[in-house]
Formats: sequence, C-alpha cells, structure tokens
Amino acid sequence: MSILQLKIDFEEIFKEIEKSSAESILLQLPEGLKTKIIEIVKEFETRFPDKTFDSTIEPCFGACDSATDKSSQIKADLLVHFGHTAISESKKAVYFPLFYETNKEEEKKIFEEIYTKLKNEELKTITVAASVQYLKIMKTLIKQLEEKGINVILSKGDNRVKEEAQVLGCNYSAIKKIANCEAVLLISDAMFHALGLALSTKKRVIFFDVCEMKIRDIKKDKELFLRKRFSAIALAKESNTFGILLSTKKGQMRRALALELKKELEVRGKKAFIFVADYILPEYVLGIDVDCFVNTACPRIAIDDYSNWKKPIINPNELEIALGIKEWEDYRMDEIGE
Repeated sequence: MSILQLKIDFEEIFKEIEKSSAESILLQLPEGLKTKIIEIVKEFETRFPDKTFDSTIEPCFGACDSATDKSSQIKADLLVHFGHTAISESKKAVYFPLFYETNKEEEKKIFEEIYTKLKNEELKTITVAASVQYLKIMKTLIKQLEEKGINVILSKGDNRVKEEAQVLGCNYSAIKKIANCEAVLLISDAMFHALGLALSTKKRVIFFDVCEMKIRDIKKDKELFLRKRFSAIALAKESNTFGILLSTKKGQMRRALALELKKELEVRGKKAFIFVADYILPEYVLGIDVDCFVNTACPRIAIDDYSNWKKPIINPNELEIALGIKEWEDYRMDEIGE
C-alpha cells in the first residue's frame, strides 16, 4: 500500500470557476486520475448544477499537452487542467497541480535517511529539485535539513517552470543556474528525471525515490542508459534517410528546430523529411521508408519508448553527435526551453 496521499483542493478550483463566470467547462486529467474521473465530475456537477462539464479522455502527460485547442473546438468557456503547472498563460485555462503528502512519521523516516546520506558523504551545501507533485514534501525536507546545518541553495528555472526548484522531464533550468553546490537532491518517482539532471547538469545527483521511499543509486542506470543511447547514435551515423518528427502540441512544437535539423542533414548529403502529428506514436510511422527518426517533441518519446520503435529514434542533441557537430563527451539529455 502506498504511503502517499494525493490531495485535490476542490474549493480552490471552485473559486476559480466562480471568478471566471464560465458556463461550459472542459476538464483535463492526467493518466493517473482517469480511474477517478466519474467522482471528480460529480464533485463539479454537485457544486455547479447549472454548468456543463465535459472531460477529455485523451492521454495527458504534462502541461505541454494542454487541451486548449479542444476547449476552443467544443466552445468551452474554460479549461481546468489537473496535475501540472502552466508552461504558458491563457485567460481561458486554469492549472491546478496536485500534491502528494505523507504523515509526520513517514516524513521523519524520509528525513533521517536523506540526512544520514548527506552526512556520510560530508555534503554541506546542496541544491534540491522535485517534480511538481512532490514540492510540498520537498519544502518540509528542506526546512529539516537547514535546521541540521545543511546549506540549501534554490533557484527558479525559465518561464516554462513556475515553481522554485521544480524540474520537468524536458527542463532542468532551475538546477543548471546553480554553480556552487556539492550535489543535487532530487525528490521524484522517475528515474528519467534523475538521469536528466545528471546528464544535463553534470552534477552529482542523489535520487530519493518517493514511491519506493529510499535513496536510489543511479550509477548503473546511467551506464545502461548511455550504452543504449550510444547504440542509437551509432545507427544514426550509418543512416542516409531521416524522418524528422514534429508534434503539433503547443508545448512541444519546435518547427524551427525541425527545419534546422533538416538543413543540417541535407548539407551533408542526407535525405530528410518532416512528419507531423499530435501524438508521436511508433504505429503512426509503420511503412515509412526511412533509416532513422529524429524526435523534436517530448524527449521521453525517444528514451522511454525506444524499444517500441522498429527503427532507431534519436533526439536533436543525439543527432548533432551523430553528425559530428558535437562530441560524445558533450552528451546532454535533450531539453525544451522557454
């Protein structure tokens, strides 16, 4: 049984709806809340019996996936997006991040393990990062660490990141701004975030996996990850025809980058074609005769789902290594900035 409790502050959301005077509302929930969609809709209908509530059921993995276009298509007055902070502002959309909480006894266990780790490694100045759902847990831990004499340096990222010390799967700018720290303490449940921090910032990462309630050593995961990515880059080096994948999602669409990569390939005598979709899925490209795909959308598509692709798929930074624009030693996890 999970010791984490996810809190939904309906009263806060209700206030925003009342303030907006919206009559038709579209609800957008992350994948983890789909099982509760009926009871959530009932909460809204009970409070606002005279308003209309629709729910989008397409997958949603982040604020980059905001259903603002669908909201406009069905002429909804307001989009209520659960689970993430906004990466761009809209008068017709409100965003409500959801936070996990633990009880005092559990927090004490978490703190003792983290503090012991820092003490044993003689780390006195650190920075801290968390994915959005663990920001409340992070703030509690920071307070406890500072009381024990640990110096914690925090920073806020670029405009894509709304909260101090927050990281996204595609953005680690909050941590990259900090130079004078001995390590990064990451509070999350995703190895991808830990690898992204380590590879994008080159800092020492201590990964506290909140779901497992333990500190995880990322060394072996990092080595395995780099071997897989080296293999993908090697295949890209031998490729002659490339399919550049462009997402139409507002928070992922990088058309200028897609055109730039196409140009870089063509000046080297390669063939390159741009393929456009909302969701980038491997089944969409079955039968397309290219040697390698280049993903300009969410960087996790080429990482987490690599084994599902019949042909190699790489991210833009990896293509630059394959083309000799960058060296392997310059490897970074691909990011999407403001």
